[in-house]
Amino acid sequence: KSDLNAEVWTNKGSENLLFEEGEILKLFVRVNMPAYLRIIYYMADGSKVLWFDNYYIDQTKVNKVIQIPDEFECAEPFGYETMQLSAQTKPFKALQTEKKYGYDFILEGTKAIVQNTRGFKKVTNKDKSTESRLNITTFKKQ
Repeated sequence: KSDLNAEVWTNKGSENLLFEEGEILKLFVRVNMPAYLRIIYYMADGSKVLWFDNYYIDQTKVNKVIQIPDEFECAEPFGYETMQLSAQTKPFKALQTEKKYGYDFILEGTKAIVQNTRGFKKVTNKDKSTESRLNITTFKKQ
């Protein structure tokens, strides 16, 4: 737990999220201090997509609702998915990715993803981090 707080929600809120094929997902965030954001989407087939990395929220945008610039259309694979927002006061270490279908698929395992954001570390006044997740169910249009 740190003094850094990050909230994330969609155009449909943050709970009981259901998106049907073709629907558009918009993301909104709010942080209480300047921070770097990383957004990872864990797809139903086990793929991990890096939506944003080191997206910086500066002092002028602190405590304001910020819409993430890209919008996302619900498409296959369908099922239970998770969107993870990580925020920290220092830039994230780069992840190995491969561009496919216009997205950056993460080639590394979960250990590499969380390596810089979890575990015991020496406490300093300047390094802060937090995480927030949204659970999303996607399904084929009937």
